[in-house]
Amino acid sequence: MRLTGMVFIFLFFCVSSFSQQTYWQQHVNYIIDVSLNDEDNTLTGFEKMEYINNSPDTLRYVFIHLWPNAYKNDRTAFSEQLLKNDRTDFYFSSEEKRGYINRLDFKVADVTVIPEETKDIDIIKLTLPTALAPKQSVFISTPFHVKLPYLFSRGGYSDQFYAVTQWYPKAALYDKDGWHAMPYLDQGEFYNDFGSYKVSITLPENYKVAATGMLTVTEAGPTLKKNATPDKTTKTKKPFFPKKEKEEDENIPSSFKQKIYTYSADSVTDFAWFADKRFIVKTDTIQLSTHIVKASCYILPENAEIYANSIKFTKNAIRFYSKQFGEYPYPTVNVVSAPQSVKYATSMEYPMITMITESSEMEVDATMAHEIGHNWLMGILSTNERDHAWMDEGINTYVERRYREKYHPAVDEKVKDLDLSGLNGSGVHVLLNTTMGLKKDQPIDLTSDAYSEFNYGADVYEKTADWMEYLGTVVGKDTLLKIAQRYYSNFAFKHPQPDDLKKTAEEVTGRNLSSVFNKLYTTGAVDSSKIKTTTKFRFGIPGFNEKYKYITLTPLVGYNNYDKVMIGGMIHNCQLPLQKFQFLIAPMYATGSSTVTGAARLSYNHFTKRTWLETSVSGMHYSINDYEDEYNPKLFLGLIRIVPSVKLSLYNKDLREKSKWIFQLRSFILNQDELNFKNVTTATDTFDLAFKEPNHSVINQLKVTYENNRKLYPYNANVTIDQGKDFLRIGFTGKYFFNYNETKQGVTARIFAGKYFKLNNDNSFSSYKTNLNMTGPKGDEDYTFSNYFIGRNEFEGWQSQQIMERDGFFKVRTDLLGEKIGKSDDWLVAINLSGDIPDKINPLNILPFKLPIKLFLDIGTYSEVWKDDEAAGKFLYDGGLQVSLFRNCLNIYFPLLYSKVYSDYFKSYIGDNRFAKNISFNINLDVFQLNKLSRDIPW
Repeated sequence: MRLTGMVFIFLFFCVSSFSQQTYWQQHVNYIIDVSLNDEDNTLTGFEKMEYINNSPDTLRYVFIHLWPNAYKNDRTAFSEQLLKNDRTDFYFSSEEKRGYINRLDFKVADVTVIPEETKDIDIIKLTLPTALAPKQSVFISTPFHVKLPYLFSRGGYSDQFYAVTQWYPKAALYDKDGWHAMPYLDQGEFYNDFGSYKVSITLPENYKVAATGMLTVTEAGPTLKKNATPDKTTKTKKPFFPKKEKEEDENIPSSFKQKIYTYSADSVTDFAWFADKRFIVKTDTIQLSTHIVKASCYILPENAEIYANSIKFTKNAIRFYSKQFGEYPYPTVNVVSAPQSVKYATSMEYPMITMITESSEMEVDATMAHEIGHNWLMGILSTNERDHAWMDEGINTYVERRYREKYHPAVDEKVKDLDLSGLNGSGVHVLLNTTMGLKKDQPIDLTSDAYSEFNYGADVYEKTADWMEYLGTVVGKDTLLKIAQRYYSNFAFKHPQPDDLKKTAEEVTGRNLSSVFNKLYTTGAVDSSKIKTTTKFRFGIPGFNEKYKYITLTPLVGYNNYDKVMIGGMIHNCQLPLQKFQFLIAPMYATGSSTVTGAARLSYNHFTKRTWLETSVSGMHYSINDYEDEYNPKLFLGLIRIVPSVKLSLYNKDLREKSKWIFQLRSFILNQDELNFKNVTTATDTFDLAFKEPNHSVINQLKVTYENNRKLYPYNANVTIDQGKDFLRIGFTGKYFFNYNETKQGVTARIFAGKYFKLNNDNSFSSYKTNLNMTGPKGDEDYTFSNYFIGRNEFEGWQSQQIMERDGFFKVRTDLLGEKIGKSDDWLVAINLSGDIPDKINPLNILPFKLPIKLFLDIGTYSEVWKDDEAAGKFLYDGGLQVSLFRNCLNIYFPLLYSKVYSDYFKSYIGDNRFAKNISFNINLDVFQLNKLSRDIPW
């Protein structure tokens, strides 16, 4: 037994030693011939790759990325991610703007292989005819045809600007963790093998080309017949191109010349190229200690002014990053300016070349440095960006901060505070701190597709840069520089992992840095010592600043028909990041009523990862009516409204989702002046003396809401229960938006169902105000005083035509005389439709300006029309035109058709000018709420 045990131990150590292989990585070399057809935006090519298996494993298959297929339809991982990130442009794009790759015919060692499909259409699996043993290689070849997409993301076309990226069949990376076969995503980059590339690009001779690598050959190409596909006319110097059928060239008129550009690149992970007829090319050289680098900038005429110093910026970036890590090893560096018309494409890096999309010189400089810096952090230190994006983007953002400090040290702090345009504006950093305060941030080290869109930028870029700053405070800035240089020296042209960076840092410092690196996997502030607690006073508008807690005095102006212009100020501590305790006090002087009006609000907020609990109390005082006659001076009837409230927001545990539940319980404590009269007799006259008397009431409200603010087909629903001394109301409201296209056009469908309960036999006018309404209620029917009305109790003139979105929300009004049509103290149901006129059929598009006209239609019924003695129709309707202004804050309605009961009413009571008097309008200030302005941050 003892001998057997010793043998077992010996064998165990032998096996363990054998299994602990030294570092290895695969190598893939590519030779590609490709032609661009700029008439149909297609590529036709042939590719031969040499796949070298340096792993200790025998491989029986290879995964191939066919990333152009990500643009093939709206069911790909790319399309689904765009929708989660509130982009519908690709979902609604035409077939012409979409892309794909086809005409594939894979051969492995000259044996035809039929690829297997995977769950993602931009990934295939090639089973090898013969297993690939360690240290062996295999040649894989295929023709291919690519329909380039519009420039929705990193690659594609815009007019005749071409960004040809992620365009060829590419082997997925295999490492110690297995295959990394990943679908193309807009949010989340890549993980590629190193290799050499030889790429020949054929295209019309009037194009200029920028590409990865060195241009080794430029030669005249064949004469291409107009409308012919390039692969059927290119004849020579393309050793891997399929044979052409001569007869297919016949009878095609109008030829034009082509040119062939051949590029070579070694030790790179990808190959990208850009082409445009208009490029202004600037070139220069950069002398480094070991070699000379050729620098080239390809500038579109529209960008000439802001790229005037682009060569200088390129030189600065190469030298700066060389000092941070190690000398730039490649022979060339290229910068391409993108068209300003491209809406969604962002600046993006590839080996030796980058595309820049900024629109100011300072941001061009900083972004060029950032993207050129990716040659070190991505190109040379080739980390797994899909799983550990921070190792590339975040560390690079930290170095970019140092670059900005050197070359742009005097940027005004106020400008920085309001800068939300780029990931490095301090305004974005304020939003990061806001999400951390709300506990809606995410750890630094997650897979790219696990982040919400905002957190991908805020946590992966900004918070990682904060983490690097923190690491620098722990080890010292000079030591941090040594860590970066050692890390680069150890892992250049390799695939380092997070633990490799940690081990390097600990080797350089001789310290255990686990506590620092553990912060990569937690939420919250990286360095809590930097959170400012100092309070300062300031005058102005609320802003973005994380240096202090401000108490701000802000000028304020208000208006209503009774108080007229109200002038005052607002003292508050409202700012970003949000504070747990918030207050707002806004006194104003009313020029019309000569009284002090105003509002105040106090709230305390408690945040957890999935909840926001707000306890608050608010108060308002303003005039709601006035009265005067020949015997009485003008009286102003006021309102004091106090609202204690408890509100709980419950968020989806997946922060990429835009859904949440909201539970709110509040009471409306109302003290309103009511007009009364008493008879007064004098020696000369008898008259009614008008006076005010207070009326106290309390209405309790429970509101439960579910909403999903996704960009495609958003919806919400709520149940509201209102209870007063004399009534109980239960109302359900649901809304659904049907998108037409990516321009926010569509149809909003609203449904309301309400039930009313009398708690006594009170039939007073105050009880009548709380009944269910088929028409949108007027100001005097807003019994909780929750909406803003210009003339709350007006019954004549344009101010009387304001309605609120509640109950049946019909746009026709029957409140002029007599009993209101559609008023119910039992039940009521209504459907409201409001839709944009599609651009394709909108005759008003011929106008030189955009007229925001919609169509509306309302259909409803209520209990009274179902009674046996009711002669009117069972269902009411109205419809017409709607003009929506100021982001739907102001909506004006022009009823053009309606039920006969309404028509009869208008003929009997309105008289002349019925059309103008029947116009109604709605003011919706909710569109300016902070949580409406930012859809991605779940506030």
